[in-house]
Order: sequence, then C-alpha cells, then structure tokens
Amino acid sequence: VSHMLQTKITGPNAWKLLHNLTVADPKNLPENSGTLTLFPNKNGGIIDDLIINKVSGNDDFYVVSNAARADVDLPHMQKEAQKIGDVSVSVIDYKSNPLVALQGPKSEEILQKIVDDDIDLSELYFMDGVTANIDGKSARITRCGYTGEDGFEISCSSPEIVEKLLKFGSESNLQWAGLGERDILRLEGGMCLYGNDINESTSAYSA
Repeated sequence: VSHMLQTKITGPNAWKLLHNLTVADPKNLPENSGTLTLFPNKNGGIIDDLIINKVSGNDDFYVVSNAARADVDLPHMQKEAQKIGDVSVSVIDYKSNPLVALQGPKSEEILQKIVDDDIDLSELYFMDGVTANIDGKSARITRCGYTGEDGFEISCSSPEIVEKLLKFGSESNLQWAGLGERDILRLEGGMCLYGNDINESTSAYSA
C-alpha cells in the first residue's frame, strides 16, 4: 500500500497541528499508540480520513492518509503548520520507505520471524505501534489494516521487506493480494473508502 501518503509531523507544536486539524486528541494519546481520525471541513464534511501514530512524546507523529487526497491533505497540513510555527511536515518517500500491509490470522507469526529479537509483537494491541529493526533497517510497525482482519502495516526503509516476508511466510501460504481484493475485504468489514462512501459533503455521523 505504498501509494498511501506517509508524513512525519515533528516539532514542539506537532501535537497542536494535529489537534487543530483533526477530531482526535493527539496530546493525550499514549506513546506508541494510534487512532483513526478525520480532517473535517468548515461545514462538517470530511476532507479525508487518516491514521495518526504517536511515535515519541508530543513532538513526533507518523501519519498515513489517502493517496487520492495527497494533493489536498499535504497543503492543508502545511498551511496550518506555517500559521502556528514550530512544526515540520515532511513526506516519507515511498520508493526508499515502502508501506506494506501484512494481513491475516498468521500475520503476527510471520512478522515476528524478521523483527528484532527484543520486540514481542504479541504485546501490541489494535492501533499500537513500535519502531523496530528489520535487517538492521528502521521500520515503523502498527497493528492495523484495512481488511477487517488482524494484521500490521509496516513502513520500512528496506525495500526488500516484501521478499523477506514472502520467504518466511511461505510455510503459512502467504500470498500477494491486490487492491481489488482489499476493497472486497474492507466492504465485508464495513470500512469506509474515501470517494466511495465519504467525501467533503458527508458528515462523520452519517459515515
């Protein structure tokens, strides 16, 4: 799912930027946890839905939002960042830091084989995150996904991560799945898709 927009929000006012723009409470999020939230517009419609992950304190957040809204989301965040100051919005390049969704009942078992020995994935609950190493390269791992199944989204600075997952997941019948399959699973899971079920004229309540 490397087409998604990944951004890092850092600086003393990182929490304030997200507080001003979303319906979340980033300041009171526990460290290494995340939440699904929205960018609302002035009429109560939805500019986009996104996931906020608190990496460290109130000055380091990792955000994933929709690729189709990147040309709207990014200027929206940058404009507010310029207004309040002391905060930086930087895009994570998907070519050097791909985002991979590993989904299914055996996802924990497979991923555990390739992360640091001191990381116990069973201690992560839904929307919890951790910074780990895979092949000596940094990875941000969040227990979430868009399929209605248990699983993880992994933002890793090792582009070889997919080959490694397929190798260690071969005994568990790990296979590629395209966005069409993902969309069927998200429908079964009752999850909204921007542009299909929610847009700038949809209220969060009706969504």
